[in-house]
Amino acid sequence: MSVLDTLVAGAQEDQQQRESVLSFAQLQRQVNALTTTPRDAYQWLKSDQSVPIIAEIKRASPSKGFLSAIEDPAALATQYASGGASAISVLTESRVFLGSFDDLDAVRAAVDIPVLNKDFITTPYQILEARLHGADLVLLIVAALDDKQLRELLDFTHQYGMYALVETHSQEEIDRAVRAGAKIIGINARNLTNLDVDTNTVRALLEHIPQDVVKVAESGVFGAVELEAYARAGADAVLVGEGVATAEQPELAVQRLVQAGNKVKLSEARPLSTHEGPYFGPYGGRMVPEALIGALDELERVYKEAKQDPDFMQELHELNRRYVGRPSQLTEAPRFAERISERVGGNIRVFLKREDLNHTGAHKINNALGQALLVKRMGKTRVIAETGAGQHGVATATVCALLGLKCRIYMGQIDARRQALNVARMRLLGAEVVEVTQGTRILKDAINEALRDWVTNVADTHYLLGTVAGPHPFPSMVRDFQKIIGEEAREQLHEYGVDHPDGVVACVGGGSNAIGVMNAFLDDTRVHLYGYEAGGYGPEDGRHAIRLTPGTGQVGTFQGAWSYLLENEEGQTLDTYSISAGLDYASVGPEHAWLHDIGRVNYDYATDTEAMQAFKDLCETEGIIPAIESSHALAGATKAAQDLLQQGIENPVLLVNVSGRGDKDVATAGKWFGYLTDEQSAALEANGAHGNATA
Repeated sequence: MSVLDTLVAGAQEDQQQRESVLSFAQLQRQVNALTTTPRDAYQWLKSDQSVPIIAEIKRASPSKGFLSAIEDPAALATQYASGGASAISVLTESRVFLGSFDDLDAVRAAVDIPVLNKDFITTPYQILEARLHGADLVLLIVAALDDKQLRELLDFTHQYGMYALVETHSQEEIDRAVRAGAKIIGINARNLTNLDVDTNTVRALLEHIPQDVVKVAESGVFGAVELEAYARAGADAVLVGEGVATAEQPELAVQRLVQAGNKVKLSEARPLSTHEGPYFGPYGGRMVPEALIGALDELERVYKEAKQDPDFMQELHELNRRYVGRPSQLTEAPRFAERISERVGGNIRVFLKREDLNHTGAHKINNALGQALLVKRMGKTRVIAETGAGQHGVATATVCALLGLKCRIYMGQIDARRQALNVARMRLLGAEVVEVTQGTRILKDAINEALRDWVTNVADTHYLLGTVAGPHPFPSMVRDFQKIIGEEAREQLHEYGVDHPDGVVACVGGGSNAIGVMNAFLDDTRVHLYGYEAGGYGPEDGRHAIRLTPGTGQVGTFQGAWSYLLENEEGQTLDTYSISAGLDYASVGPEHAWLHDIGRVNYDYATDTEAMQAFKDLCETEGIIPAIESSHALAGATKAAQDLLQQGIENPVLLVNVSGRGDKDVATAGKWFGYLTDEQSAALEANGAHGNATA
């Protein structure tokens, strides 16, 4: 006799005992006299925005034995509901699960969401009992019923306004449930013969349930990982027993499961590529001094108008073509790909999107040019900007010279010293360069100083923010000016006979080049996306700029927006480090935070050592000197290739964004690889072209 047979026999014996006290006719009259109407469980369990959780009141099980006393099931059900559960499952089987109809009565009185009577039901009498005690939903196990019983019990359930969760364990049982007219079908990962759990069973069978049927995954869920796996496999709802019934904080346990389901649904919402701020999921916003609200409102209004103005878009297009040199080239890198292939043991193909060939040598000109045209449109005459590696500063100084705008660039002292050539370029282009000596003297401090300037001079000044961070509308606007990178690359791949890349790879500081190359592929689920942060000496060492790897960044407000950042327990921003000045930033753009949470982009990091090795590899194999920022993406290409191979993708094609050229980094690289003596390096640093200082 199987476990299921034993449970069914016991339930039937108990039901017959109850029926000897209260006859079927008497029970039916009591049910017919009820004035309440069952809740529509189907509507509660079928949602486009969430993965509804059915949280269970469960004291014991055949596989684990005693789990929890649950002295007050009503209180536990209330906690489940407060955590966001969409339904409560109540086990009323008494011999093994230690449940009762008293539990069902207590839960029904405590919550206003659907309640499932979970028992081993094989007779109409048990269905009437469930209805009398307030259930909205009953459990019917296909393995315990023949086709005639299943159809009759299902019809009887519907006759009394309830739904049935029809539990299955195989393709054959699913087919039987569908033929019987089931509207809510569960797939139980537990084998009722030997009680083993195999979650792969659920994932394999979900696709065989019709779309108009609610698909419920059962068993094997102890946290967000299992729930996400079920949800991504197609589960509409998930029933969780032990995972919440034994939790120290049941409300929090349910809440985390609900959040995991929301994350999956957000990741499936389309299109992702046109999502607008001010918020990306919970991230973004506009947390700035009141003095800047008017300027941000004006910027948002003018930008929206400009996007709809054919003359503005044509002027931007012509300047991109004639001045910037777009489209930037797409270069296949076969010898670089050979080195990756040797490391990962596969046949990898690599294409480089050559933003390093743009006028000024990086992707930064795309955004700087667009915003500068908006400055002219707003009638302002002065531009301020921040810069880390100097590329955004050079791009801003360039477009200001082109359009006749006054320009001041703020740069942290440490960045100015290691990027002295770019400081000289900015000054040659007519910009005033202000070297920031307060704080940690890097990019975040330059941004702080620029914001102070903007507050003081907001009437005639525009802050030309260089990345997809900061207050709304900057994250959306900068993305829109940068997305030309991916749009071009997508079409250029066709010239090589490539329909789509298997992976798109970029470095991530604030995140503008990454969003720029990824945006065109966000809604193509065939394309895997990879972003690599500045790993410095590694997360354990503490000298890094890793925000999105678990255990490093926290969520908070930084420079006008809510996102991941590096901060201590007191909320103070931590010092960051990277060999690349452009990635040495404490926070990350809110869209990246959102894409991280919904799982659309895989974020990792590359250490200084890994980035510099990739720098050397590209120089030696392709004759291209990349920016050290871009070298983090080149290092990540090996990791991305390995991941794609592990997923079973044969001969993967990678698109890597070379966001900038490495002229500015030759001194750093020369010192790293020992091509410059200490005396030569010191001479370069001593002769650096620095700007004015501000404390």
